[in-house]
Amino acid sequence: MTRIRTGWLALVLVCACTDRGPASTETLEALNARLQELGDSGITLGDTCTRFHHLWRDQLRLALLYADSSRSERHAAFRDALYKPHERFWAGYVGGEKGFVREIADKWSELERDPRAAAPLDHDVAGLILQANRLASTLAGRPQRCSDWYLLYGPGWANMGGLGTGEMLVDFFGITDIEEDLSIYLPHEVAHVLYAGRPVDPDDGTLLASILSEGFATYFSVVFHEGRVSPAQALGYSTDEWNWAEANEARLWGIAAPDLATRDEERIRVFRAAGERILPDAPGKIGYFIGYRIVESYVARHGPGSWVDFFDLPLNELVRRSGYAGEEH
Repeated sequence: MTRIRTGWLALVLVCACTDRGPASTETLEALNARLQELGDSGITLGDTCTRFHHLWRDQLRLALLYADSSRSERHAAFRDALYKPHERFWAGYVGGEKGFVREIADKWSELERDPRAAAPLDHDVAGLILQANRLASTLAGRPQRCSDWYLLYGPGWANMGGLGTGEMLVDFFGITDIEEDLSIYLPHEVAHVLYAGRPVDPDDGTLLASILSEGFATYFSVVFHEGRVSPAQALGYSTDEWNWAEANEARLWGIAAPDLATRDEERIRVFRAAGERILPDAPGKIGYFIGYRIVESYVARHGPGSWVDFFDLPLNELVRRSGYAGEEH
């Protein structure tokens, strides 16, 4: 993945970062001592409309308390303190209680071994999210929308993202470089929060809806960064991957277009997931690329600020008015 360091994180947002460089592995005792220094302020409420669930705090605390306990005792403690109060979230991210035990309760020792365990102690992630929400709202000319953010040490399946039930997450074990990940990809996620306020649409739940949602969030990231992040970087593509997608754009659209109305989750996943390939030599997340190009085509026809139409117009009308046909532009 090609990455850059933008000025947004350093200059616009208040980041509680250190000069230490890559985090070193710390003992659970040391991590918990640092946690105590932070106190309890702002654990769950960021403002009147954005709530933060700092699950990582309880994960650190429980890992230390039950490090020498039996597996069954540790499971019971993790279930009572972490799983039961947030059952819907865990169902959406790890698949329910069995997934929680396998991916969270049974991996408590990784908190001591993985250097990324220090990430939420070194960075005010909730503060960054709040400020990104405000900046995005101003840029889009839309009121902020309520959102619940879960900050945790998870299976590392994503660095950050949204669940179908509406919750947002930051998984510290899915992050490569927290400063760069937050700088480049957080605008994508706050765009999803705003975009979720669209009117109900007959095409909700389809491949078309998925493509336009991810394409819009990618386009919004480019707008948010005012040219400091390229479309390829906003998408997480290397230059070669982006060039391949551009060179094969008509072919990719020819594969997607007949399936736009499908609600088959497995088919939609082929276009969404980074690890899926619509063609053997294609990069992943082709739906993001196609969606971005549709938004780009729409804006080319209707003017620089017209991307805000994606908050209101019906999905099929947006595609029709974009004139997109999978051709280079």
